[in-house]
Amino acid sequence: MLRKRSRISHARNPFPFVRPIRAGIVFLAATRGGYAFAQDSTPRLENTGQSEITILLLAIAVAAALVFLRRPAIVIVVRAFRLLIRPLSKLFRFLSKLIARVLRSLRIVSKAPPRQKPVQVFTGLTVDAVARPLTETDQAIAEGFDPNSVEIKRHKRLFCTWLAPDFHNIQYDKKQAEDDFIKAKGFFSSEVNINTNPLNLYDDITNASIVRLFKDSDKICFYVLSEFRKTITLNVVIISVIFSLIVSTVAVLNVLNSNSIDFFRYLKLENNPYIPAHFVLFGSQFELSSVVNRLFFGALSCLLGFGFMLLFYHISYEQFQRFNGQQMNNFLVRYLGDVNINFAQIQASATRAVVEDKDIQEVKQDTVLWIINLQWMAFRAFYIEQYLRSILFQVRRNSIYTLLLTPLFFIILLLVTAYAFNIKEFDMFRLNSNVYNQNSFYLFFPWLLYAYYQYLTNSLAPLSESIEGRWHKFRELNIVNATQTIMESYTTQLDQWRSRFRDRSGGPGSGL
Repeated sequence: MLRKRSRISHARNPFPFVRPIRAGIVFLAATRGGYAFAQDSTPRLENTGQSEITILLLAIAVAAALVFLRRPAIVIVVRAFRLLIRPLSKLFRFLSKLIARVLRSLRIVSKAPPRQKPVQVFTGLTVDAVARPLTETDQAIAEGFDPNSVEIKRHKRLFCTWLAPDFHNIQYDKKQAEDDFIKAKGFFSSEVNINTNPLNLYDDITNASIVRLFKDSDKICFYVLSEFRKTITLNVVIISVIFSLIVSTVAVLNVLNSNSIDFFRYLKLENNPYIPAHFVLFGSQFELSSVVNRLFFGALSCLLGFGFMLLFYHISYEQFQRFNGQQMNNFLVRYLGDVNINFAQIQASATRAVVEDKDIQEVKQDTVLWIINLQWMAFRAFYIEQYLRSILFQVRRNSIYTLLLTPLFFIILLLVTAYAFNIKEFDMFRLNSNVYNQNSFYLFFPWLLYAYYQYLTNSLAPLSESIEGRWHKFRELNIVNATQTIMESYTTQLDQWRSRFRDRSGGPGSGL
């Protein structure tokens, strides 16, 4: 009976992979002599600061690993969110059903239609949808596309990455125009799918639709922009994890180990006759050596943490995100520049098709060919810009999720670990815990958190500054002016033929 009950309890456990992690930490701490096991086999922490530091630093490392894996971390967040909101959801459903019954009994409303569960919809449209390994857009790009057909150089340093795509377009000629005409007919005869997955994000659905519309012409562009999105977002994840590691480590070392370095003795203050060993402040007696040690440890650890953040941001992250913005800008300049050149060549070819002396059927075919391609080329530029707009939106949206959830995940995992292993130094409800026995830490750690906040909130500034937006845009193609130029050639040619017809038929001015 007991065995069966334990199975049920394990099946309902919302975090099934927490137990092996905790077991590993318990085993590691036990091998270091940090645990004493009572008769009920429940681990109790002894007053050995080294074991407590080991446990919390392991928890920080596990948090970083889970964030890098992303999927397990998101599962934890989603399940925790559902556990927190489930009681509120049940209360809301109970009240809504009660009110609906009263309104139906009074014949004010009819029977309510079935609804989706609000918890599943909310989590599906936010965190869970962002965490999917393959989005609908990625799946649309992968259909019939070989990523090796595009050469993308990936440069890495200190965990960060920047891309340098190499793309060369072919010269536009009549053969290419005939191939594009088939693609254009497919585009103008395509059907818009109005049935979509309600748990997908709207920008992902829109991008997937754009990829399918231009699947035979611009998948290279969509693939490269999607790779930029993934790389830029991954860099944001890396900086949030590294900065959270630094800040969490500084906090743990100060709370648990701020008196480990004897600065008082190193400064040769212990044998100074003018410096007392103890002093009284606000009715409480303090040991001067402990105060001095905590003072220097808090200041130096926070300054050292800020130095690591400063070096990583300026040596690796800022440069790589700036390079990503520049390379994406250069790629769009080249790609949309080719579209603009093709547009101009199509316009010139359409004009020549009217004025050239050809068979009327051939002139008609060439004119339709060039005008359809002209319109289709303009649509290509328009939807590429729309796709780019969604890509930049996804980068900013996913970065906000990352910068918000990563520190929160570290904080929650630290507090849960401290509670699970009874680390009293992190007990906020005990006035004699080490959290309340610091000095300079209260001054420098908020400053470190402020620097941490400033760096993370400005993490996309190098990218935004490097995107100049000087590529050829849809409005610069000026399809109205191009169509007007072609129609002027039509009317000029038509007027010439009408004049010749009058001359040959003996009209006015014919001399008959």
